[in-house]
Amino acid sequence: MSLKSARVLIVGAGPVGLVTALLLNEQGLDVEIVDEQWRGTTRSYGLALHASSLELLDSIGVAEELVQTGIPCRHLSFCDASGPRCEIDFGLLDGPFPFVLILPQSVLEKRLEKELKDRGVNVRWNHRVETVEQANGVVTTQIDRLTKESFGYSISHTEWIVEETFDFKSEFLIGADGHRSAVRRALGTQFISRGDPSVFAIFEFSGFPLQKRPCRIHTLLTESGDGSLWPVKDGQFRWSFEIPFASEAEERQKERLFVQFRDRAFPHVDGTELEKLISERAPWSEISVGEIAWSAMVQFEKRLVDRFGRNRVWLIGDAAHLFGPLGTQSMNVGFLEGADLSRAIATHVQSGGSGELNSFSEQLEENLRDRWETIFGLRERVRASTSTNDWVRQHAGQIATAIPATGPHLSSLLPQAGLSLQQFSHSSSA
Repeated sequence: MSLKSARVLIVGAGPVGLVTALLLNEQGLDVEIVDEQWRGTTRSYGLALHASSLELLDSIGVAEELVQTGIPCRHLSFCDASGPRCEIDFGLLDGPFPFVLILPQSVLEKRLEKELKDRGVNVRWNHRVETVEQANGVVTTQIDRLTKESFGYSISHTEWIVEETFDFKSEFLIGADGHRSAVRRALGTQFISRGDPSVFAIFEFSGFPLQKRPCRIHTLLTESGDGSLWPVKDGQFRWSFEIPFASEAEERQKERLFVQFRDRAFPHVDGTELEKLISERAPWSEISVGEIAWSAMVQFEKRLVDRFGRNRVWLIGDAAHLFGPLGTQSMNVGFLEGADLSRAIATHVQSGGSGELNSFSEQLEENLRDRWETIFGLRERVRASTSTNDWVRQHAGQIATAIPATGPHLSSLLPQAGLSLQQFSHSSSA
């Protein structure tokens, strides 16, 4: 790589890193993006784009093509074993995208990477961060460029080796490098647990609805655990069922069969269990089950960093937070973080760097944290009206976090369920 300096360096070429690079480019800022992996996602468990994400993607000129590729879905049903108990219609949202767009993460990443390439920004794959230091207005990131090399004669094997180590100079560094973030470790930020982890058995399969109906997402809230049913594309669906945490996950680990998602390998789960889970928890389902394309046991944690950043080094996306799968919050909120950060950096740069960096840091930290303190605190913040039915009242906090929406969009959708958000100051919600 000939260029070893840029105004902004982004570590991590998942959706959040790619979108943030495009937003910075849109602001006229010189940006480079590196990733330890040798390519993007081939199989993905990221699935849906919120209306707010589509508005953001529209600002960089890629939303229209994505909408034509994916499945716009207006309807969401919250269910238990007896069937639907609460309905949300995204068609009532104000704005150009009154729906949730169902789109595999792999498709999204390919489109975003192409857009960057068209703008002259290439993802530098096989680049691993080793150290990060910030001093005198410069962030110095030591990076290893990796390559594959074959060893052996009669039995050959391939290993990744370090081909080159170099220092990369930037004015700002953004870590969008996922749950194992090297940037987070270098920053010394704590990744604090905000609740018990959960394990979901996920099945992607071919099937068809027994009756022709408009596109609908089903979210399952039962005493046995949560779950969801999503259409993935024509004739393909995805069921996710929460299962007991310890014994099931440990047993599956022993099978040593894994399904790969980007930099993570998850234990395979026997596809024959899908019919059993459907009959126990969603006997009302009208989706036939045909061939299972893949199935996996995936663990989801709830974590939040104690600080999103300091001065010139910042964390966004899964590098800064983890959340459960219902509502697809972590990736979509990560897009909003990328937008906040790109605007803040652009404003600071355009001022000639004359603004006080400490003030810049504290304001940005508060903006990023407030959104997640709201999400993690929704159980306490949600208010039911006097006419709200008992089932919705009992599951109010779960419903609020499982709706694929945040901010004003969430506030406008909740009344359909007889719910609203009680407003607190930033300090009282922390």
